Amino acid sequence: MKTVFRSNEIAHVWFHANAPHDPSMWRNRPHGRSPGSMSFDGDVFLSYNTAIARKVTHKGKCAVILNDRDFSNTTTAHKHHMRGAIPQDIVRFHFADGMGTRLEVSPKQLFDYAIERAADFLTLSKKPRIRQATRDGYLASRQTWLAEAQKVSDFFGLRRKVDEKSDVRLAKRIATAQKAEQKRIAERQKQAEEREKEALAEWIRGEHNDRYRLMNSPVMLRLNDGHVETTKGIRITELEAKLAFRFIAKHRATGWKSNGHKHTVNTVSGEFQLDSINEFGIVAGCHRISWDEINRFAMLMGWTNETGVAP
Repeated sequence: MKTVFRSNEIAHVWFHANAPHDPSMWRNRPHGRSPGSMSFDGDVFLSYNTAIARKVTHKGKCAVILNDRDFSNTTTAHKHHMRGAIPQDIVRFHFADGMGTRLEVSPKQLFDYAIERAADFLTLSKKPRIRQATRDGYLASRQTWLAEAQKVSDFFGLRRKVDEKSDVRLAKRIATAQKAEQKRIAERQKQAEEREKEALAEWIRGEHNDRYRLMNSPVMLRLNDGHVETTKGIRITELEAKLAFRFIAKHRATGWKSNGHKHTVNTVSGEFQLDSINEFGIVAGCHRISWDEINRFAMLMGWTNETGVAP
């Protein structure tokens, strides 16, 4: 039984259901493939493993759903072969489906997608400072998608109303939903920031060592068991930290870079190189420590009087 077809014939075989199938096989439907990564499985036409078209029937009438999403240049060529095999009088619908999917969409999904696309073009047409020809093009595309929504409704008997305000109503619903979602995101972000702020205060007080809870926090310092510790886990003896602070304070006004010069800080786990001193604070590897934090900690340790540096 033939299941391998040339690239210029496989789409025709798919649409006209000319491939034989063996009822004794596990896949009791026509199927085939081409050397060029096109294939079909029953009513579905695929590029690699993604459906780019599906034949559907309703009350004896045939239509084709086309995958509206862009993929690779190769899949674009496959779409060209596929569209060329569909007769001009066959109704075509569009839907944007993802990679690896089978275009298993309901009539309602097709209708809603067409209205959403019309709403998208209506929004684009209202953008300020665009040429009139561009605006007219957006409005023409809007009308095309409204017409497709009506076509979906008529073909499947949805009895859904399509008029000049269909996409306007949808656009308002989408805007309201987006506004509500943005509010929820802002509230969650605020709650997360408050939790992290509390966790940071607890860390500074020595109440926990969980740095994972401080991933989005600025680098902070604390005294822990005789060592100066950062929120990123670097531990330095108090004496070594004091010497580093003296060097930093000395170069605060003029700035400093490790361009041919080195300043090494000895940590518990090994040497740590200071990269730069600037108006924002210090940079040392993945550490960015602000002057506010340096001065806060220096005052806590009583180092500011010794160096003459004050916050």
